[in-house]
Amino acid sequence: MTASKYRYRCPLCKVKYRHMRDHLEDTHGVKNKRERRILLAQATGRVSVRGMPCPLPGCRYQGSWVYHHLLEGHRDIRQAEKRRALRVLRRRRTVQLLRELRATRPHPRLASRLDLDAQEQPASPARSPPSPARTPSPGGPPRSPPASPGPRPPSPGRTPSPERSPPASRPPLARTPSPERSPPPASPPPLARTPSPAASSPAASPAPSPPVSPPRFSPSPPRPSPDRLPPSGRQQDDEEEERQLPTSTTVGRTLDFPVVVDRYLDEYRTHLVGAMPSSKHLENVTSKMGRLRAFLAHMASEKTGLGSWRFLNDAARVLSWPADLTGRGRAITTVKVYLVNVRQFMTYFSETPPRSSRLSKTQIVSIIRALKQANNQIGTPVLLQQLRVMGEKVQRCVTPDILRRCFGQCHTWIPRLLERSSRRRDDISLRHLLYGFLATFLASTSGHRAGVVTNMTVQEVGEARRSSSPDSPGVVINVTNHKTARAFGCAQLFLTHEEFGWFEAWMRIRAKLKPNTDLVMFNTNHRRVNNITAFARRAWKAMMLPGNPSLTDLRTAVATMSRNTQCSDVRNQMSKVMCHDTRTADKFYALQLDVNQMAEMRRRFDQARETAPEPAFPPSQ
Repeated sequence: MTASKYRYRCPLCKVKYRHMRDHLEDTHGVKNKRERRILLAQATGRVSVRGMPCPLPGCRYQGSWVYHHLLEGHRDIRQAEKRRALRVLRRRRTVQLLRELRATRPHPRLASRLDLDAQEQPASPARSPPSPARTPSPGGPPRSPPASPGPRPPSPGRTPSPERSPPASRPPLARTPSPERSPPPASPPPLARTPSPAASSPAASPAPSPPVSPPRFSPSPPRPSPDRLPPSGRQQDDEEEERQLPTSTTVGRTLDFPVVVDRYLDEYRTHLVGAMPSSKHLENVTSKMGRLRAFLAHMASEKTGLGSWRFLNDAARVLSWPADLTGRGRAITTVKVYLVNVRQFMTYFSETPPRSSRLSKTQIVSIIRALKQANNQIGTPVLLQQLRVMGEKVQRCVTPDILRRCFGQCHTWIPRLLERSSRRRDDISLRHLLYGFLATFLASTSGHRAGVVTNMTVQEVGEARRSSSPDSPGVVINVTNHKTARAFGCAQLFLTHEEFGWFEAWMRIRAKLKPNTDLVMFNTNHRRVNNITAFARRAWKAMMLPGNPSLTDLRTAVATMSRNTQCSDVRNQMSKVMCHDTRTADKFYALQLDVNQMAEMRRRFDQARETAPEPAFPPSQ
């Protein structure tokens, strides 16, 4: 038999093979043709998911073409998350087909346990059909009647499962057959293991539920239930996830630290989380802990006695860590963030050292001094990298003439898109284009970040409507949830009555869509729009304007115009309105002058040279 040029992953042992049919029959003992056909379809990804509900949280699609719905309907979802959702759907359908096949009591009996393992684990109450749970304790009363009439009565100590076959079909197939067991007279012998007389005799003592097979009998650890799709796109599907090579951020997780070290790191994480954390803050804490673990793994490599924390007392290895990170592909600005996070941890460590620490105060001070020295030594490369990035942003900067054209075209496009959206509320592409125009208009007029637009809530728009009056020049929307809310407070957006009428028209359309969120702009999952920049670029292309700027480029253009045209006091006030720190701008942007500005500087230097008076006492020769 010619081997396939593709290697497929076995749905039972998660190992890739070319001869999948022979592997299922020889290794796992799959003799039933229908079962083998189902498992082969799962391995090759040719499982029909037609008629299944959409697995993405918040989506209520119940149609027949869920595959096309995932690809075309959820255009704001990343392709990796769509593929993961399809894998979950295929596995659900496979489990469903195996469960239906097992209910028919086929012969030969089923060799796989995918449907049984999924039944034993908790399922999602919203998506998966209700199935009676197995009783974990031996001898407990049965919780549900058997699925088919006339089954063999369960022996004492076992709880019948509604879709389980007699005891002959429940063993893991890779188990070694036991010589002292014999098949019961009422059922044919199983494929890989025969139950002992003690398991089938009525007079036998209550036997516990089937134990989990040891690692040497099981090719892979137990997998989570496929009936529930994780809510975050950043969580990987355990069934299809392959091992990745360790990087500078994952190497900290591949090294096992003692319990006392992990416990102290958990305490530090609790300190970072603080009180009433937001989801963004929790993501930042996770990133900080990943960088910290990468540093600890670098310091603890090839060392013993990690519980005493003496592995940190190595200044040479601390100073070599930035070079190790850059060698792994980290930018020098990212290395600076790593060093800052580790230095914060060492400050916390010096103030509240763990009980198991054997480091003296002098040694802790030497570690902090080494981190400070490493941070100082990369200061010049960091500044040059930041100037290079800022120079590239200036090259992409939008000119004032283009911004004026953008302002005029937004006033033309947005009312038309609102009119079309009122007639075609289910057109997702049209809705995303409207999002892009609104975000482009707000970024080009106020200079705010994209998060101000995507975090705007219905309540904030309603408060702006109630606080305005017809005699006022416009309406002010105060957005509380944005990046620099701690430093600048609410982000304020001023709109004229005509422009605010656009948002009121969209709110009427939004009310008919009935989303499960309070956000003004929401994606197909009724959550925050994460790729608003892509929608803004589509709007920019529709206006046929030159370039392909992002919303950050528009913010940079507004900040640059305020710096070049306004006096210092007015510029500072404008920067505060757009939640922009002028100190950072003065540090990086002021050093990047264009040709006209440099020509003006040269003219002033020449003027100073020509008009400078002669000294009263000429220098001695």
